[in-house]
Amino acid sequence: MFDPLDAAPYLLDLSENENSVPENYREVEKRPDVLVYTSEPLQEDVAIAGEISAVLYAASSARDTDWLVRLSDVDEEGNSIRLSDGIICARYRHSFAEPKLLEPGQIERYEIRMGKIANVFEKGHRIRVCVTSGAENFSFPNPNTGTDLATETETVVARQHIYHDEQHPSHIRLPLLPKNR
Repeated sequence: MFDPLDAAPYLLDLSENENSVPENYREVEKRPDVLVYTSEPLQEDVAIAGEISAVLYAASSARDTDWLVRLSDVDEEGNSIRLSDGIICARYRHSFAEPKLLEPGQIERYEIRMGKIANVFEKGHRIRVCVTSGAENFSFPNPNTGTDLATETETVVARQHIYHDEQHPSHIRLPLLPKNR
């Protein structure tokens, strides 16, 4: 469920130009409107560098909504440090020039560009990917109504579904660096 009146917080204050500051999302990830995927503890260091993106197959009960995907590095104590994220408004999933509202319940494919990053996930750490529809303090919550985002005063609670099966392989693209041998 995504309630625009209770959107998941984005921990950085963009008005203070803090966009590149890593934050600990450990508590935010406990919210029921944040879907969390976490790897097993890594058996060896994993290095990445470059552009990150996500492919998301999702359906919503709403005519419009937002999707945010976040990549985090989780240490042995469970701290979840944000490395990169990206957000897309569903109506612009195909084109910014020709927005198209959702058919409620229909599965759609989203390409979500995330920021470039270089990081070494250390042995014993976990790789975490989170999906949510809210990013309060980063973007205005999408009212989910399908009307004008700038003037809408009403909101709709949306039932969100993420798919990750053979026909709908939601995934994140990580630019892995070769291992030094």
